[in-house]
Amino acid sequence: MSDTTLQSILCEASVDWIEAAGAPTAKPKRFSIVAYTGGSMRVAAYYRPVVIDLAGLKNNAGEIPVLLGHDPAQIVGHGAPEITAQRIKLSGVISGAGNAAREVAESAKNGFPWKASVGITPESVEFVEPGSKATANGKTWTGPVNIVRSGVLGEVSFVPIAADAKTSATVSAHQRPDFQRGPTMNENETIETIRATQARETERIGAIRQVCGRDHGAIEAKAISEGWSPERTEIEVLRAERDARELHTLRSSRSTPPASGSDRLGRPGHAALEAAFARAVGVDVEEHFKPEVLEAADRVGQGYGLQELLLAAARENGYSGT
Repeated sequence: MSDTTLQSILCEASVDWIEAAGAPTAKPKRFSIVAYTGGSMRVAAYYRPVVIDLAGLKNNAGEIPVLLGHDPAQIVGHGAPEITAQRIKLSGVISGAGNAAREVAESAKNGFPWKASVGITPESVEFVEPGSKATANGKTWTGPVNIVRSGVLGEVSFVPIAADAKTSATVSAHQRPDFQRGPTMNENETIETIRATQARETERIGAIRQVCGRDHGAIEAKAISEGWSPERTEIEVLRAERDARELHTLRSSRSTPPASGSDRLGRPGHAALEAAFARAVGVDVEEHFKPEVLEAADRVGQGYGLQELLLAAARENGYSGT
């Protein structure tokens, strides 16, 4: 499965180190984060585990923003990510001028174990069916699992709690080599990109709910969790409605007597019922019905009383009782 409008992924990992706020330097404080190591994650809004295929992950912005809790208004700093076949690592500086930057730096000085969470916008996602296998990051994954085959790294955030309780962070005051700083990024442009992505996701979910209405809750849940587009969702709804109509037609054909003669269970068709009633009241029906219908009418007259005839006629019109 591949869609271009998909739920953003926020995955959590450890903060490698943050330079202590009290270190004697006039330069902005530095940090290093190992953000992702190629494993399987439980991600909000995705019902199945998620694996990010690092071979298809891009960084289109050069240096990216570093936020507090994925809030574009809470800028901590910025950094240059390094994406390899084994991990996502980011080295950067605490360049923010607001409370978020001070909170991260001061808390790190006091030993707070900050975690990191990476914001990724998927471009295509492969859903591996239960029992099927697929490869990513040098490993073989058995479904059910979502594999993000391509996507864009948008931002990294400091967060207080990680989904993985085994992750940890270390804070160091030791001197570290200076990191080469690239061109200054346009932070406002990056924030607008994040907001636009969130707006598109909200629009996608709203369109899916409109397509599904009240009758297709299961399809709606699967479409949202697996990142379907509204167009694919509409196709699945149409298929479900078509299957329901075909099932109804099949059941009706099994329960409705044939137009003439008897069915395979010996139940009379409506023509045979008509002929049997006509004979019961003395009408000559020989010229009005085919021989096989008259034969069925004879059997009806021999084996059916008035109550049985009325019940057979009722069944022809949809009655299912006894």
